Amino acid sequence: MDSWTYYITWNTYGTWLPGDARGWRKRGCGQQTPRPLLENWCSEQMRFDPVLLSERDRATVEAACHAHCLIRGWTVLSVKRRRSADDDLNNCLLLLATFAISPAL
Repeated sequence: MDSWTYYITWNTYGTWLPGDARGWRKRGCGQQTPRPLLENWCSEQMRFDPVLLSERDRATVEAACHAHCLIRGWTVLSVKRRRSADDDLNNCLLLLATFAISPAL
């Protein structure tokens, strides 16, 4: 039986908005160039503050991901938690959790 490998990555609420200067993706249109006015508008539409994670929060998220993979019978091959390249941009903290997983045989 062949195994499948998935690359899963995400960021927290409000830390990477459409129009962001780091670039952004539009569904069905791919990578987009920065659009400051769009980013500002999206920021104004937010109902809550951006979710910023502490190191303890990051460790909790990572542990939950490991537990979920265990429940699914997936083998975690690698995990990388990291901050955005420029934490000063929009005063945000970005969490990227990357899992390469394959079904247990």
